Amino acid sequence: MTLRNARLSDRSMSRRRLALAAIAAVLVSSPSYADVFDFSYNIAGDPANGIIGIMASGQLTADPTATPGEFTVTSITGMRNGEQITGLLPVGGLFNDNLIFTTNPHVDSSGLGYTVMGAGDDGRGDVTVFNVLGAYLENDTGGNFSSSFTLTPEAAATPLPAGLPLFATGLGTLGLLGWRRKRRASASLLAAA
Repeated sequence: MTLRNARLSDRSMSRRRLALAAIAAVLVSSPSYADVFDFSYNIAGDPANGIIGIMASGQLTADPTATPGEFTVTSITGMRNGEQITGLLPVGGLFNDNLIFTTNPHVDSSGLGYTVMGAGDDGRGDVTVFNVLGAYLENDTGGNFSSSFTLTPEAAATPLPAGLPLFATGLGTLGLLGWRRKRRASASLLAAA
C-alpha cells in the first residue's frame, strides 16, 4: 500500500466517524413530546334521590413520570354533562394528584381534578373523578359508581427534526464525492498500467 492510498484510507475513516457522530447527535437531540390521551367515563344517576348521571369525555395531555406507565396530566379539554371542561385543578386542589396510569388504564384514589363552566361536583365548578377499589366516582354522585374509565393513547405522528433532510443531503453529497474520487483513482491506475 502506497503512502497516498494510506492517506485516502485514513480520510475515509475520518469521514465515516464524522458521519456517525453527526447521526448520533441528531438522534440524541430530537425533542421529546407530551403524550395525548382520549378519556371518557360515565357514572349512573339516581333520579329518585336527586342524583344526576355523569358523562364526561375529552383529551388529556400528560408527561411521563419516572415510573413506567405513569403520567402526570398537564392539560385537559372536553365536556362533562354538556358543560365545557375549562382547565386542570392544581395538584392537591381537591386532594387530587392528576396522575393517570396506562397499565390497566385508570386514575388512582387521589384522582384527576378539573374545572367546568357550570357547577361541577362541588357547586363551584370543580370536579374530581377518583378510583375506589376499581370503580370510579365523583364527589357528589351519592355513592353511585362507574365501572369504567376509558383512557386511550392518541396516535400522534412524530415530527421529523428540521435538520434531518439537510443532514441526509449532506451525507449523500459526501457519498457522491467519495464515489467520484474512488472512480478517478481507479481510472488513473488503469491508465498507468
